[in-house]
Amino acid sequence: MASVKLVVFLILLFVSFPLFSQSNLKTPPTAETPKIKKFKIKNQRAIFDANKMIEVKLASPLWNKDLNSIDNGVILLKDSNSNKVVQVLLEETAPDSNIFSGTYSVNWGRSTQVKPEVYVLDNASLLSQEDLKKVLAQIGTGQLKRKPIIFRKNVLGIQVLEVFENNGKAKEALLLLKKQKNYSSGFETTSITGRDLGVVQKLLNSEELQKLSQTNSLRIRENQKRILDRYRQEQLEKQKIENLKLQIQNLSQAEKEKNERMAKEYAESALDFYRANNYGQAEEQFRKSFELNPNDSKYYFQYGMTLYKNQKFSDALVVFNISKKSADYQIEATYYSGLCHYSLKEYELGLDVFNEIKVKKDEKFSPLASFYSGLTFYDQQKYEKAKEEFELVLDTSKDPRLDEKSEKYIDTINQLIQLAKMREKKFFFSATAGALYDSNVLQQSDSSGDQGSASDKASTRLITGLGFYYRPIFDTKREFGARIRTDYIYTQKDDLSDYDPWSIQLTTPYSYRGEWLNKSSTFTLKPGYELLYLGQDDSSGKPQKTLNGYYLEVSNAFVMKEDWIASGSLTLRKDSFFEDTDQSKNTMKYTLKWSNIILVNAAKTKSIIADLGFSYNNSDGADYKAQRIDTSGLYVTPIFKDQATFIGGLSLYRLSYPDKSTNQTDTNYSLSANVTKPLNDWLSGMIMSNYAINKSDVESADYKRWSIGFVFSAEVGW
Repeated sequence: MASVKLVVFLILLFVSFPLFSQSNLKTPPTAETPKIKKFKIKNQRAIFDANKMIEVKLASPLWNKDLNSIDNGVILLKDSNSNKVVQVLLEETAPDSNIFSGTYSVNWGRSTQVKPEVYVLDNASLLSQEDLKKVLAQIGTGQLKRKPIIFRKNVLGIQVLEVFENNGKAKEALLLLKKQKNYSSGFETTSITGRDLGVVQKLLNSEELQKLSQTNSLRIRENQKRILDRYRQEQLEKQKIENLKLQIQNLSQAEKEKNERMAKEYAESALDFYRANNYGQAEEQFRKSFELNPNDSKYYFQYGMTLYKNQKFSDALVVFNISKKSADYQIEATYYSGLCHYSLKEYELGLDVFNEIKVKKDEKFSPLASFYSGLTFYDQQKYEKAKEEFELVLDTSKDPRLDEKSEKYIDTINQLIQLAKMREKKFFFSATAGALYDSNVLQQSDSSGDQGSASDKASTRLITGLGFYYRPIFDTKREFGARIRTDYIYTQKDDLSDYDPWSIQLTTPYSYRGEWLNKSSTFTLKPGYELLYLGQDDSSGKPQKTLNGYYLEVSNAFVMKEDWIASGSLTLRKDSFFEDTDQSKNTMKYTLKWSNIILVNAAKTKSIIADLGFSYNNSDGADYKAQRIDTSGLYVTPIFKDQATFIGGLSLYRLSYPDKSTNQTDTNYSLSANVTKPLNDWLSGMIMSNYAINKSDVESADYKRWSIGFVFSAEVGW
């Protein structure tokens, strides 16, 4: 019999051994990542489709005749290919906005591909045929110059001609769009698995990736309009400030002093409103103070801050971009302009601004710029780049709260990176091998490994196991697979051979991660089958087939708070014994369990695990009907400079047999202490120890036992 046991053990050990040396498994290629629609900037003459709508936009203070009404202006739109010309009437977008626009469908006859030239006129209404001929003559002689344009398409697919006063301003506007292009390639391509892959590609399926790409493209096109409109607004604002300064310059000294006093009063009133969180009134007061004294850059910057507080981010950006020309507010205005870009989801421009601040190595603002760069990449699901920025915060910041927030993001990103690595793999092999010394070997009677009759004999026991898991479905929401596992314990002493369990389990777990009752949750459904062998058959010496069990476990885990995860589960299990003499042990078992993980430090590396459970064993025979209450408390903490983890604590169960011919109630206390250390990314080792006391109404069921041992666990996947 001993030889049969040893052969079984050696076979399992031999098969598991190669798993401990497969560190160079090759990863097969993955499915093709959806192509990203890249945002392109071309320096060439625009050509538009004459069969589609065309919108023309420009800024013209000269057309703004009445500050309280909407004015008009006229442009000539000429096709360089056919020399055809049409007049286009533009309207002011709002009173005193100085920005004019119009959307038209122009009939160009047979011409479909139009190479546009734009000429801006002084007229507020369409020209007569006679006047039009004069203008065309001016164009022919070069007296009237065509204006530079930028051609783009908006989110509705409408063709847009952005018209500028001169080449310099057109190039500045084009540069803003090119800055957007610098970061708009779509997904990150940093490596997480030794190949050129980003995290998000591995977390999302092809449909989700395509949706992310489309959302990004839509965001960029929406930003194009805002960026160009704001550029015009900024040019107009600069001109307005210069006019105000000229007006102040022409005042008498007494009038200047009066303006300065009034400006100061408005500013003090604005500060009172600002401190009271009344940002609307503060905005108005700061605007008045600046208009009275445009030479004081402080009033203008404070005006920008109220716009920011009122979430008028695009208007605030204009003010901050002008304010950062002042030495007194250069870095602060630059920082807040970056925040405005971030709030508007103009991520590309925001990153440029934050990079500008980071290189200054300012003690306060550079770490903040790194933090918001991290948030920018995080919002775009470029997780590895975000992690680099948050790590830079930890290296440069002296603000504990900023460090704490950065650490939380790093923890989350590490989990996502690990999830991405896991998703790459569909097949897994696992193996365990170890040994322990048991002072009092227990003979199991069913699938409960911690119950049984004490032998009052000690022995060394060898542990081995193998597992295989196939996981066809794994993403941010769902996981499904099929797992087969076998475990065997070999007891060295021959007279304890009846105490050797060998189990084979098959499970098909399904998990769904989502939200329930306004809390993040993970729902798990795990059906399973187990075949258990206990000891050896007396006649053949082969493992003794003891029972098979079918079970279903339903559980749900909730993130109750940032530092508390709670889960509840229900398990239904039906065990059938093979031996005729054991038929009274056939049972239907019900188990309820409530588990809690409580994180006890800010870094979330230390925790308390508290469990409470109740089970009812409804056996066919009265002597085996049982009720069991379990409770346990474990403490988890890193040790040895975070190179290993300690898990230890106390467990207790109370087991009663209410219908047994001889009343029996067992109370079992168990103290455990284990230390686990990863040896590399696929192999870990654990030293384990346990001391248990079982108190029972039946004297023969009283026992004490202790054990100490080690086990190596390995898992490889591909």
